Amino acid sequence: MRREIKTDIHPSKLEAVITAKGRPISLFKFSPKVVIEKIHGKSKALYSRLGKAKAGRRAAGVSVQIVRGQRKLVRGGFLVKLKTGHEAIFKREGKARLPIKKLSTIGSPSMFGGSRIINKVIDKVKEAWQKNIKHEIEEGWKHWK
Repeated sequence: MRREIKTDIHPSKLEAVITAKGRPISLFKFSPKVVIEKIHGKSKALYSRLGKAKAGRRAAGVSVQIVRGQRKLVRGGFLVKLKTGHEAIFKREGKARLPIKKLSTIGSPSMFGGSRIINKVIDKVKEAWQKNIKHEIEEGWKHWK
């Protein structure tokens, strides 16, 4: 997926083009942790906590931290290390063992889709433009002579 953002920085028809390329990002990149469901001994209440899957426990899923300070639980998700060494988070598509689906989030091109992000990028570009324009003009004159 590819997305281009064109911004008119200066009235004299100078333009900046920002091209964002990328694929969806695997959820495994966001510090996954297995969440265990365990039955409390006396009350028989079911509770979840981070831990390792052992006998007598079952995994509730995998938690990932996409936004700083917030963990989200992916119910039914599980960690897999393939023969190739690739690690990922998968989830079953139905009740059967197969098929399973690799879970991922949006890529950087999709992140540029929101107007809030585009406005922040445009502000940063304008800020950098003001700082660098004098230097670029001077360097251009040196090479043009």
